[in-house]
Amino acid sequence: MSINSNNILVTGGAGYIGSHIVELLIKLKAKVFIYDNLSTGYKKLINKKAKFIKGDIKNFKDLSLIINKNRIHSIIHLAAYLNINEGEKNKKKYFKNNVGGTLNLVKACNNNSVKNIIFSSSCSIYGNKKNSVNEKTKPKPKSYYAFTKFKSEEIIKKYSKKFKYKYGILRYFNVAGASKSGKIGEVEKSHGHLIKNIAIQSQKAKPQINVYGNDYNTKDGTCVRDYIHIMDLAEIHLKILKNISISKKSLILNCGYGKGYSVQEIIEVFKKLKKNVKVKYKKRRPRMLAYMHTCTHACMHTCMDSYTRSCVHIHARMQSCTHTRIHAHMMSHSIAYHTIAYHNATRLHACMHACPHTRTRARACLHASARTRAHTRVYMHT
Repeated sequence: MSINSNNILVTGGAGYIGSHIVELLIKLKAKVFIYDNLSTGYKKLINKKAKFIKGDIKNFKDLSLIINKNRIHSIIHLAAYLNINEGEKNKKKYFKNNVGGTLNLVKACNNNSVKNIIFSSSCSIYGNKKNSVNEKTKPKPKSYYAFTKFKSEEIIKKYSKKFKYKYGILRYFNVAGASKSGKIGEVEKSHGHLIKNIAIQSQKAKPQINVYGNDYNTKDGTCVRDYIHIMDLAEIHLKILKNISISKKSLILNCGYGKGYSVQEIIEVFKKLKKNVKVKYKKRRPRMLAYMHTCTHACMHTCMDSYTRSCVHIHARMQSCTHTRIHAHMMSHSIAYHTIAYHNATRLHACMHACPHTRTRARACLHASARTRAHTRVYMHT
């Protein structure tokens, strides 16, 4: 399948992840339709070269009309509520939107041109696991948000044969960073993402990082996560879309680098880059997982055929390169509260170096603006 030859609908395309996927699709000359109610999306993140339709996935009639009218061939389904704390307090809202909305979308694909659905799922469906997880690990969602993602996966799988579409279910680990274009980034501030918060605090004279829980059963008491750069994740969507179109086979894929870092480890790197960092430890957030990272080896060899292994961006590089370098450019434009300005402020770079044969290391680099030409690099070896 040539991506630029088919119409692609991106639900939630005005959000953080959606806007990056749309940017790549537009570069490939695809005809993109963004469907978003802007409840957690932003007008400033809407790509001007895509057709924007304001709408809600809870509206079955509108979805059916848009899919049929525009002869949508593939859908990348990102639209969902994703605040874990809010999900625990308002379960009805989350079920109606995340699960009910997914059911509407799937049923709207009946008897029309839709051949592929890529679904944005989450590693949180696995629940608390001390060791790394792979796609065959039995899901055991702990939070209600994770439960809605798991139920949505079940719906997509259930109707795939009946409605004759192939699916790619992508289970995201922790996403961070922004496009090199400097035009889009993580604007949403309510989720408390660590890398985003560090970027914000890097611009302050007296930075403070809040850590929610330092009594987890991990090496330093703080949560361990597998961080993946947004542009790598966005590219995986395109690779998987192409794969399921050619192979005519559905698949499930964990999206991470296969290496976990604790909150404390990341903060320690930041403290070497920025002086006077105050760390404030607070109570745990409800339903938070202590430990979560994927197993890339299992993913490559048990869950993906040879074509998929060769085309998926992250895993192919880890398979073919002796020393793989994953560049995670933590850049954002002034739309992201000027935390990492595109033109003349500080740029925060986090480079993940993965070497399957010898070592794994993460490097966080703080590059000063072009005016000062100051460069600082700190290496964290594991």
